[in-house]
Amino acid sequence: MNNIYKELGVKIPEILLPAEGTDLTKWAVIACDQYTSQPDYWQSVEENAGQSPSALS
Repeated sequence: MNNIYKELGVKIPEILLPAEGTDLTKWAVIACDQYTSQPDYWQSVEENAGQSPSALS
């Protein structure tokens, strides 16, 4: 089946999900252009996530 996708130029993405029991308020990170130039936003995200698993990196 993978050969069919390759011939069509389609690649199935890998979706990374947090382990069960992960604090999703720390896992989720909202990243969009409006925050790119707001260092205060990113600092607060880093402080919130701390050492917990997150999508920040």
